[in-house]
Amino acid sequence: MIGSYSVNINDLEKIAVKSIISATKSKEIIVLDEIGKMEIFSFRFMDAVIKALDSLKVVIRDIHRENSGFFREIKERKDVELIEIRVDNRDEIADRLKETLISKIEILKNKM
Repeated sequence: MIGSYSVNINDLEKIAVKSIISATKSKEIIVLDEIGKMEIFSFRFMDAVIKALDSLKVVIRDIHRENSGFFREIKERKDVELIEIRVDNRDEIADRLKETLISKIEILKNKM
């Protein structure tokens, strides 16, 4: 349980893990929305996220602010760029993400 929420590990692994693995194999851009406290109850989920990050794909994710364990492991990777979204910068984030994404796609194209 996380607060008043329960974690359905079976559904998380059946849907999210399967989707991440599939995207890692077949897509150039992978979007992971909300890597939070509930998701880290699944070792299979965490493993799928690490494999996606280890791939040559562009991975965009929303990650919990906590800075310990699995969250720290992701945030400390050299291939991860963190962009903190706050009230005072949230309107400009879309343009910044677009520019970053275009840049990463160009890098990927040049590697192929």
